[in-house]
This record gives sequence, structure tokens and C-alpha cells, in this order.
Amino acid sequence: MIEIPKDHPQRKIWKDLRSMVVIISRRVVDGKESWESRYFISSHGPQAKQLAHEIRKHWSIGNSQHWILDVAFGEDARRQQDRNGSSNFAAIRRLVVSLLRQEKTLKRGAKCKRMTCALDPNYLLKVFQTTNIDT
Repeated sequence: MIEIPKDHPQRKIWKDLRSMVVIISRRVVDGKESWESRYFISSHGPQAKQLAHEIRKHWSIGNSQHWILDVAFGEDARRQQDRNGSSNFAAIRRLVVSLLRQEKTLKRGAKCKRMTCALDPNYLLKVFQTTNIDT
């Protein structure tokens, strides 16, 4: 992690740019080792613990959403060939996950809520009525 100098030209492009972080990850899968480097820029100062926490928090959100999309929608098994169609369906699935998470009366997971929407039109209407979509 390094602090970006005050006169660095990128500070004009990136508002409040203060530090750059490199995360190096090591994975071992089936005995095969691989390394990956990821680079981040930040408006926070060079504080390792704080930045590591923020980066983990960012990745945990993405990982939890991916897990729900795979379990509730079988997204990893989708083999759509058309790029536009694939992107459109992926966006719809993410929207549906958001809608189902906002509905709190049924204490079930997204997969169960999705099935309940398919079987009960009244519950489907409740999901649409209780959601908050910013426009």
C-alpha cells in the first residue's frame, strides 16, 4: 500500500485519490497453486487494516449475491449463447433477487420466495408492493 503523492497527475482525474493497494492472493485447488494480484485505489489514507476490511466487505457482497443467483436461479448452469439476451436475463435475475430480499413477511430464502411467487399471485403482488426501487 502506498500513499499517492499530492502532485500526482491522476489526482486531477480521481477526486480525493489518496492511496493505492495491491492485494496478492494465493489459492491451492486440487494441489495446483495459483497467484493473483488485484489493484485498488482509494480515497482513504494508507491504513492497512481499514482498507483490508473495506476490500473484504466489498468482495463479500459480490460473493453472497453470486451464491444466491447460483442456488435460486441456477445461473452457473445457464448456457445462453446470445450476449444481449444473456446480459438482459442476468440483469433481470439480479433485480428479482433485490425484490425478494426487500419482502420481509415470508421468512424464507430467495429460492422458496421465488417458488411462492410462481404459485401464489397474491404473494407476487405483495413482493411488488413492498419494494423500493429508486428511479
